[in-house]
Amino acid sequence: MSLRSLSSLFVLLTLVACSSTPPQQQTETSDPRNTPLPIASSSESEENSNSDSSSVSTTSVTESGDASSGVVPGSPEDFNASQNVRVFFETNKHFISNEAARTLRQQARWLRKYPEKRIIIEGNCDERGTREYNYALGNRRALSVRDFLISQGIPSYRIRTVSYGKDKPEFIGSNKTAWALNRRAVTVIAN
Repeated sequence: MSLRSLSSLFVLLTLVACSSTPPQQQTETSDPRNTPLPIASSSESEENSNSDSSSVSTTSVTESGDASSGVVPGSPEDFNASQNVRVFFETNKHFISNEAARTLRQQARWLRKYPEKRIIIEGNCDERGTREYNYALGNRRALSVRDFLISQGIPSYRIRTVSYGKDKPEFIGSNKTAWALNRRAVTVIAN
């Protein structure tokens, strides 16, 4: 199955999951990382090289939520439903791609609309490389996203960064697809 097909499947599954789940009450402990992701097939090609160049598509999941859909405007759920909360990176890179820039511009528009909201940007890496290298790379990824959002008019005091290195994979597997999906920065509403 190609990476594009997997990305399309992920978006479709997310849409189906979002449309069939009853609205939950907002709590301060809600965590968008609890969104389930499919597990990589063990039959996919496994490579141990650090130079795969596959990329992952980021697309909007749904239009912005409103009261009629059960999503409270300005809530973390609204942020998660309004645009993609993840941007992806190439192997050993921390530069913002054109596709990531589009996603981050959407996030910046939402953040300008709700100026009281603060965010945490979580930098992540795939499983390859040392723990120390991946913490540093995850930090550079989070800082790249922060700098981009600042360039879009979001004040720096509203943005906190954290690096999880390779410690919080969302996609389980030792293959190109899993690695590509784990090389990411995730934007989480902090309040």
